[in-house]
Amino acid sequence: MTPVAQPPTGTDKALWRAWARARRERLKADQPGAEAAAAAVAGRLADWPLWRHAGRALVYLPLGSELELRPPPGPELVVPRVVPGPERALSLHLLDGAELETTPWGLRQPVAGTPRVEPHSIDLVLAPGLAFDLQGRRLGYGGGYYDRLFGQTQPWVTVGLSWEELVVDALPSEPHDRQLDWLLTPTSLRCFVG
Repeated sequence: MTPVAQPPTGTDKALWRAWARARRERLKADQPGAEAAAAAVAGRLADWPLWRHAGRALVYLPLGSELELRPPPGPELVVPRVVPGPERALSLHLLDGAELETTPWGLRQPVAGTPRVEPHSIDLVLAPGLAFDLQGRRLGYGGGYYDRLFGQTQPWVTVGLSWEELVVDALPSEPHDRQLDWLLTPTSLRCFVG
């Protein structure tokens, strides 16, 4: 296999996204490694009191090479739906019993008209990302959907999920980027709040 280049330097998020996508594709292509990573994350969640005691958790349905999420028993699961239009927002819906559709870009989400869940009823948010850093910053796809969601004043705890190989010392950030409370990988659980 061709080695993946070192993380870029500088603040060009497009370069960082390209690096992270290439790295993540290689990790996902290693099927035994990807399976082990998903199992390890599920085990960490099952042992984590914040997961076990949450009433509702917003989770994601993996897109492409995102780390597969296999939520263990615990909270009631909620998933996002992209709200069409210029506001680039996410609506929230119960996963149990929801009919799902696949968007043209491969995202699985509840169909239009699925009853919504109010954001204030969610305790924990598990968020995907291309890369994360040791200050709790997340590099997303550039649409700002999760940053807008995290910008709401809500009582939830935010948790990034990633392979350890996509955790870097520092990512470029902008004022609208939101810091996460926790970062969960197959090998670690980091807290960024006092």
